[in-house]
Amino acid sequence: MTTSRTFKLGDRSITLEAGGIAQRAHGAALVRSGDAVVLVTVVVSDDPRDDVDFFPLTVEYREKAAAAARIPGGFARRELRLSDHEVLVSRLIDRSIRPLFPKRFTHEVLVQAMVLSADPETSDPTLLSLIGAGAALHLSPIPWGGPVAGVRVAEDEVDLVISATRSGLVMVEGGAREIGEARLIELLEEARSTIEPALAAIDALAVECGTAKRAFADAEEPVPASESIRSGILENGRRPDGRGLSDVRDITCRAGWLPVPHGSALFTRGETQVTVTCTLGSQANEQSIETLAGMRRRSFMLHYNFPPFSVGEVRTPRGPGRREIGHGTLAARALEPVLPSMREFPYVLRVESDVLASNGSSSMATVCGASLALMDAGVPLRSSVAGIAMGLVVEGERRAVLSDILGDEDHVGDMDFKICGTRDGITALQLDNKLGSLPREFLEEALYQARDGRRHILDAMDAELSAPREGGAAGAPKLVSIEVAPDAVGMIIGPKGSTIKKLQHEFRVEISVGDGGSVSIMGADPELVTRCASKIRSIAGVLLVDKLYEGRVTRVMDAGAVVKIYDSADGWLHVSEWSDTRTERMSDVLSQGDNVVVRVLGVDGRGRVRLSRKAGLDRGEEPILNISP
Repeated sequence: MTTSRTFKLGDRSITLEAGGIAQRAHGAALVRSGDAVVLVTVVVSDDPRDDVDFFPLTVEYREKAAAAARIPGGFARRELRLSDHEVLVSRLIDRSIRPLFPKRFTHEVLVQAMVLSADPETSDPTLLSLIGAGAALHLSPIPWGGPVAGVRVAEDEVDLVISATRSGLVMVEGGAREIGEARLIELLEEARSTIEPALAAIDALAVECGTAKRAFADAEEPVPASESIRSGILENGRRPDGRGLSDVRDITCRAGWLPVPHGSALFTRGETQVTVTCTLGSQANEQSIETLAGMRRRSFMLHYNFPPFSVGEVRTPRGPGRREIGHGTLAARALEPVLPSMREFPYVLRVESDVLASNGSSSMATVCGASLALMDAGVPLRSSVAGIAMGLVVEGERRAVLSDILGDEDHVGDMDFKICGTRDGITALQLDNKLGSLPREFLEEALYQARDGRRHILDAMDAELSAPREGGAAGAPKLVSIEVAPDAVGMIIGPKGSTIKKLQHEFRVEISVGDGGSVSIMGADPELVTRCASKIRSIAGVLLVDKLYEGRVTRVMDAGAVVKIYDSADGWLHVSEWSDTRTERMSDVLSQGDNVVVRVLGVDGRGRVRLSRKAGLDRGEEPILNISP
């Protein structure tokens, strides 16, 4: 028998269903909104693990290609390893439910969310999966402190996902455009209040068809070795390394410390150190990503690496895991609001961070190092960006908020709140906690204390490099981006790619042709890149406003003349644009076949290119952009 509950979340109607599906799972919920359908299941092991000192929770979020009526790409034509996006959603769900389990619960728990039907235009599968996880756990026999539900806050200035219980926020993650602390707190409170209908629906479903909670054996109480750290912080304001609660560790910065990369930085804060590089590429280096909504392209990439030696461990290095993917995405999100547009700076950017030593906050060190490396490469950032990790210790009515936490403080503390931004506001944040939920006053204190710490870090960064390097890195390639008519792309490429191959060989450049007629030319020699761009404009018939060209007269009338500049581009030279003195008839001064230097004025109401000879008479040494055909 299927039981359902429907509620409104914002302007969306969401239905939760239980019973009749995945009945061998210990908890299962089907979540519907529009044409979107997500199934979330929960299973738990019978016996606790006595070989671990942590809660062995695994969350896996999957987007099925069939959900979007597509066949997966790749050789196997099936879903294999999780995509980066699926990893990020899995981590988001994990951080929303993990704090609500009993502290000494060591039974293995597996939560799986599967997108069975996608409706990208109207429904967010991330939120449906988060709500479904809260429902499936509430329906299961597993002890936990739910229900929990989530909501997305998407406005011009922010894009946040929050999860909450009735008592407070559990998890926050997202980006912003330099939002102020007061406005952020206001938005978080508004978002939390909208979750109540979802929590009520989950409660009602559990009452009707939920399973009674079972008694599970707890792991043995560990020796409280961490109590001395916590008591020292709460009673004396003393931290393991002797700092005060709001003190930031010593910082050293070195920009441009590597000779070959386009941009580089070495950032050290206490015992945490990262080296970050920035590489400039062309449109051909963009990353293509397959999503339920179709293919999309990414022109800014930030990759975070955490090798074993950074924490003195001996283990086989492998590819990036969930943690590396999550930290890299957070750092990228922190920097995106200050990056120039592709029109302003048409390079594809890859930033890579390698952690050389870690004792807490390596992801926030990555943000700082990446900001410096981008500026070292000459990328025109709107502002420097820094990150800081905030901690919390709570016992009864006593609490202490910690700035720039150590690894031990993260381990024994109750919160890890990563906050990134400029001097003017926050650009990214990620909240994890171990208390279950956090009241507003805890977050408010942490946000304002983080603002002071962030500005302190920015002072140290600005002392090393406060603005993008003029001219960029010495070895950085020259890149020119131009727009051509879509129907001219074929002329640039040529039969079987012959034209574009010839251009690349002749000018020693790399040419990328994108969707809609965007063309990028990149090479080591600026002069050759400029000449290649001019050649492509001539092939495609691209004319630049306010630039000089030499053309050949193909037709003369009394009112003016038609001037051909390229084979595929001509313009109208009106008699009034011949000279500053009055000219009665154009045929008095021009004949068919004459060459004339003209300036492009724009396009008239009839779609013709307007040309002027008199506007180019006093040109001095201004270059003529083409060779007469």
